[in-house]
Amino acid sequence: MEKEFERKLRRSLIAKKVYTPAAPISRKTLFAGRHDQLTRAVSVITQPGRHAIVFGERGVGKTSLVSVLHYFYPTASPDEELKIWTARVNANADHTFDSLWREIFGRIPLIQDEQTPAGYTSEPRTTVESYAELVGDTPITPSVVENLLNHAAARSTAIVVVVDEFDRVVNPDIRRLMADTIKTLSDHTVSATLIIVGVADTVEELVGEHQSVQRALEQIQMPRMSGEEISEIITGGITAFNLLCKDFKISITDEGKGILAFFARGMPSFAHLIGLNAALEAIQREKPEIDQVCVLESMENALKGVEHSTSAAYQRAISSAHKTNLYRQVLTACALASGDEMGFFAAADVREPLTDILKRPVDIPTFMNHLDEFCSEKRGPILQRKGEMRNRRFRFIDPMMEAYVVMRGFADNIVPIPKQSDGTEKPD
Repeated sequence: MEKEFERKLRRSLIAKKVYTPAAPISRKTLFAGRHDQLTRAVSVITQPGRHAIVFGERGVGKTSLVSVLHYFYPTASPDEELKIWTARVNANADHTFDSLWREIFGRIPLIQDEQTPAGYTSEPRTTVESYAELVGDTPITPSVVENLLNHAAARSTAIVVVVDEFDRVVNPDIRRLMADTIKTLSDHTVSATLIIVGVADTVEELVGEHQSVQRALEQIQMPRMSGEEISEIITGGITAFNLLCKDFKISITDEGKGILAFFARGMPSFAHLIGLNAALEAIQREKPEIDQVCVLESMENALKGVEHSTSAAYQRAISSAHKTNLYRQVLTACALASGDEMGFFAAADVREPLTDILKRPVDIPTFMNHLDEFCSEKRGPILQRKGEMRNRRFRFIDPMMEAYVVMRGFADNIVPIPKQSDGTEKPD
């Protein structure tokens, strides 16, 4: 007979398979939300001369989107097998244009048939190499990329090249040459689609101000997830868990989804983190329903799952020798402030949540110096600032820090239990 410890451990391992806060989603069944972005990315593949750029804040699920893209490639009919080869690489600061494309071509197979020698009746032998071997010592230029992709596409329906983490490229020549490559591929309608992915607020930050290139690009911005999309992640994980676990089924209430969406702050990784720990809490209690109480009681364990660098940056931002300092409270109010779609908020947006936290009225001069300090080396910086004196706006440099600060604020009894009934509304 299976012991209680072993039973709970087995169920916990299943939960950790379906909720993966530390890794991008790579399985179609676990991908949730992003229907508009997914549709636009897939449609680019069917449009000759069209390419895509996927951009947004760090941690909003860009890599997950391109990791599952191949599952959604369109076909003319359900029985048709679409021959598309996907080559995906991560860019880094050490790459040159030549080395980046050599890595890409190293992931595109070159299949060559060898003729059967005379007098033999066996089938021709097939050797598999890569296009990196074909290029040899030839310096790679945009025209070389065009020729090789043309050759590769002739042997299949199409080629999809995904260059992730393009924001890590520091050499401006690479950005210029990549823009030239996009223009060349578009002008010659090569049956290959280039998808560039990176952390940025605008397309110009990744490929520069090349108007002719931007006309060939489908610009796919990845905002933070809505409450409805966060709920889709949670319910999708529960469905997957219930399929894998035969002796214990779980569900979640609308209140549970609502409180979870509030703390996730639109960040999919935190939805996975909190969802995982709420599921583990239900497993330990052998309580099949995840309600608001279950989510809240799992918060302490969820905080332990956050990277040490995040908690260390938080402590640096709020540390002070004065016991009556307000750094912790002001930073928590910043995380609760209503910002724009890019995550920026004004000082006036901080006043209301700070008033609620301190339980007394506050004016902007009370905490304005705190905001400026959060933008300094002394405290991180943990916030970034833009605009002139009277029009200054702020946002967290690491958007995942915002979710951590709210969770930390709740654990420290600074943030009250939010009043939300379900997870269908976008979090403030």
